Amino acid sequence: MTVLCFMGGADLDLRQAQFAAKEVVITINAIMGGAEIKVNPQTHVIMEGTSIMGGYSGPNGVEAELTPDSQVLRIRGFALMGGVNVLRKRAPGAGLRKLLGSGD
Repeated sequence: MTVLCFMGGADLDLRQAQFAAKEVVITINAIMGGAEIKVNPQTHVIMEGTSIMGGYSGPNGVEAELTPDSQVLRIRGFALMGGVNVLRKRAPGAGLRKLLGSGD
């Protein structure tokens, strides 16, 4: 998958995504724009971005819960006066399912 943020933004919520392969690569190029990617705690994230007057950051947020079987998200790309941020969050309703005892 390739994402281009040119003077705009993108918000990718992958918290409930089931990847077709063990490792998925997303190329994100941000020029005077930005992208935010949300992943669940079980996703291993590898950042390989380059930036000039911008940044690639993350994953930030809740602590990772990685296992040897965790799916891998590799983020590549370029940011010029823009940024790419990865935020690790629980899936919608995950806290409620855990509280009610119906979580994994």
